[in-house]
Amino acid sequence: MYGVQPGVLGGLLRRFRLAAGFSQEQLAERAGLSVDAVAALERGRRTTPRPSTLALLAKALGLTPTERDFLLSAAAQSRAAGTRRASRSSSEAAQLPVPATSLVGREQETAAVSNLLKQDGGLGRLVTLTGPSGVGKTRLALTVAAAAQTSFPDGVFFVDLAPVRDHRLVAATMARALGIRESNGSTRDLLLTHLRPRELLLVLDGFEYLLDAGALLARFAAACPLLALLITSRAPLGLPVEQSVRVLPLTAGPDAPSTASGVAEYEAAQLFLERAQAVAPRFALGDANAEAVAEVCRRLDGLPLAIELAAARVTLLPPAAMLERLQKPLSLLDLAAREVPDFDQTLRATIDWSYRLLGEPERAVFRRLAAFAAGGTLEAAEAVCRSEDVASVVEALTRLTDANLVWRQPGPDGVPRLRMHDTVAAYAEEQLAASGEADAVQRRHAVYFLGIAEAAEPELVGRHPSLWLRRLGLEYDNLRLALIRLLDWGEVELAQRLAAAAGRGWQSLGQVVAGRDWLDRLLARESGLARRGIRRQLPTANAAAAATHAHSARPRLLPTDAAVSLRQLGFMALLTFDDAFSRSCLEDALAIADDAGFSRVAALSLERLGWLDYRAGNLLVAQARLAEALARWNDLDELDASSAASARAGLGHVAAKQGDLADASAHFTHIVCDPRQTPGSASVQLALEGFAHIAVLSGESRRATLLAGAASALGEVSGATRTRWADPNTDWPGGGRAGLTQQEAEEAWHAGRALAPADALALALVPAPDIAKPA
Repeated sequence: MYGVQPGVLGGLLRRFRLAAGFSQEQLAERAGLSVDAVAALERGRRTTPRPSTLALLAKALGLTPTERDFLLSAAAQSRAAGTRRASRSSSEAAQLPVPATSLVGREQETAAVSNLLKQDGGLGRLVTLTGPSGVGKTRLALTVAAAAQTSFPDGVFFVDLAPVRDHRLVAATMARALGIRESNGSTRDLLLTHLRPRELLLVLDGFEYLLDAGALLARFAAACPLLALLITSRAPLGLPVEQSVRVLPLTAGPDAPSTASGVAEYEAAQLFLERAQAVAPRFALGDANAEAVAEVCRRLDGLPLAIELAAARVTLLPPAAMLERLQKPLSLLDLAAREVPDFDQTLRATIDWSYRLLGEPERAVFRRLAAFAAGGTLEAAEAVCRSEDVASVVEALTRLTDANLVWRQPGPDGVPRLRMHDTVAAYAEEQLAASGEADAVQRRHAVYFLGIAEAAEPELVGRHPSLWLRRLGLEYDNLRLALIRLLDWGEVELAQRLAAAAGRGWQSLGQVVAGRDWLDRLLARESGLARRGIRRQLPTANAAAAATHAHSARPRLLPTDAAVSLRQLGFMALLTFDDAFSRSCLEDALAIADDAGFSRVAALSLERLGWLDYRAGNLLVAQARLAEALARWNDLDELDASSAASARAGLGHVAAKQGDLADASAHFTHIVCDPRQTPGSASVQLALEGFAHIAVLSGESRRATLLAGAASALGEVSGATRTRWADPNTDWPGGGRAGLTQQEAEEAWHAGRALAPADALALALVPAPDIAKPA
């Protein structure tokens, strides 16, 4: 009676509900679930409910044993497919960091936090791990999250908040970790839409500086019944829905003479022994050194980070000598902050002690690493930390890693990254400021990441954009910090170059709103010009600047600088559907570029204006502008194949709107047959969207939805932005599903997303039925 196929769990549940005569609201009330949870199951947005949820539903529906078995069977068959979809949608940025060391102890805390996250009370779960810096909150959270991955079918995501100090950036940082691309509307609303139907765990690490964003998390917890939030913070968030767990230091044992066997029972000593043996494999805990080890752990208040820093010095100092050395900085360190909590005093004193044991080359590299936001690669560290007094940055980093002052972690792209604990990084920043070399080091940092952005810009439209897109995503915080510093220094030229080069990356990473904000600040604040009418203001402003700064031959903002920034700003406004502002920026960019002979920016501005006209329904104007842009690209010595493809795609959509499907198909076919394009490029994504448009107009709804799904999946890899030709306010599966049920449309969409690029192209190139061109 109930034929079970993968993916029909929602339909079967709906059939049982209707047979029982219940609305979704009534079923939710009887089962003790939220209406959103029931709706998500029926719509297929949640495909892997927990067994307890299925049992509640079966009981509420009054199912017979046979009907209950059918429901459980449907859930089991859909779980694998749902898990595959979830894994495909997860971005590299969200993968859990791999801890450099094992977790010692914490079994009870791990079990307690895991149980809190499993509770289902009809609201999203919000658990905060609190405690002093260095106590191991992040390490515990990662252990809990790793163990919970099988319990959250839509994924476990890590959000690093260490580089963030403005609570208004929390939503954007969460969106980036989840792979959500910014578009029209607020980032908060995009997050709610994304999170509401999903059963996932978000780990937000380092919330103590962002407590004003607590209300945002409370709203997510209230609106998203399947969401779990695991937060680390030195203090509780103070939210009614919050469950706070205090993470205590490790047990260090009684203050009395100790034997080796007695000391070894305590977690602090176990941690000391493990970390000491990592640098000195022959080190052993015996009766001769047990008391000293125990006393070191007690003096360090059982703080894991402090113990790790001390244990790393065991090759230089045996425990007894270490204890003697530790006493001096602990007693003499000037912490005018008698207000500073005892645990923070202990940790800071230990960091200071460890720093003083370094050689001068290691100290120099250590403090210079403070120039980074959230760490960086070895290549970046060598570029920023080099100097005549450091013979080998690599050798210095090796010693810093051995001393546990720097961590070496594998990055999502396989390239190791160097990180510091946030308290260690704050100490390094103080040392850098005191050294008098902060400006020089920070300038090297800014110049290095300017080079990264400029190297990435052409590659993002090349044959392998995903590699560079992944790199830009990993360095997002460093790029942002470099731009902030350049703006603070008044370095207009370098800031403009960085903003312009990073513009395509912001677009590809879905950080359109952030990119637009930075470009806007660059033009308005640093050039002294209003956003609108820059073309008219530029000569007057530069003349005034030249008169004021007669010693400088360079105006404050060159026409080429203004044209590039305006073109990027206009495009980002186009992506966020601020069409009037976009048109103003692009028209000024075109005029300035034409006056200055900047052909590339002029062609790009023309192409974007053509898309604006297309969206406004001015097809003849759009056609003329897109055709002129394509002609200009063909006249250039160095053709930008991606931008030329975008202009040609626009011409294809115009032709489709005009009813000339043969001409439209010819344009899209030209793109995919171009030998400079690869099956996975952003240009091919544009073509697939175009073929989907033709399929809609040909009445082939399923084929249209398959192609749109394939284009969506390809865009996540290539970093391209959807043209949203059908309806800017409707996401697929939406426009084009005429004749398809909701379930059929969603199944076709997911099937399209699963297609390999070559298979999607083969489907696209099947000729569409002819439609007569209107008279």
